[in-house]
Amino acid sequence: MRLFVAVELPPGHRASLAGVCERGRRGGVRWVGPENVHLTLKFLGDVDEALLADLKAALAAAAAAAAPFPLSLKGGGCFPNARAPRVIWIGLAEGAKEASALAGAVERALEPLGFAREKRPFRPHLTIGRVKDVRAGAPTAENKIEQLEGYDVPAAAAEAIALIKSTLTPEGSTYREIGRFRLGGD
Repeated sequence: MRLFVAVELPPGHRASLAGVCERGRRGGVRWVGPENVHLTLKFLGDVDEALLADLKAALAAAAAAAAPFPLSLKGGGCFPNARAPRVIWIGLAEGAKEASALAGAVERALEPLGFAREKRPFRPHLTIGRVKDVRAGAPTAENKIEQLEGYDVPAAAAEAIALIKSTLTPEGSTYREIGRFRLGGD
């Protein structure tokens, strides 16, 4: 199973994404539909199903040790830079520090199960597009970032993390939650 761990977005945040997210491929970019946008804490890759129970227990413990936190969205940008964009994202105005701490807790919880720690620092963001053709995608990315300049969604509580199964299809990835863990425990 191809898995990742993400913060579940508050319902109002997901609704607000409908106005800025696009679907399908256009302008050299594969857009992420609003229903698939999430705040990834850790990508796990292909995971043996035999590890699932231990994985869920570790994530439940990490989530229980963290408190719900305010999460607000603001603006956007691209990685690595505007001249050669690869990922178009929405930023966090509030919650970045807490999301980073939570990502660290998830890293520490999963390391004993054989999941290596990330070498790059955690940069909390919501991916809304992946540039497939840099030449065609650069103007599209620039237009989207201009559109996101005024994007501002007030804080709402992030209350859970999810273990999500990702299935690759020709139309893009499809996601299915296979575990949900409340921050602060039940």
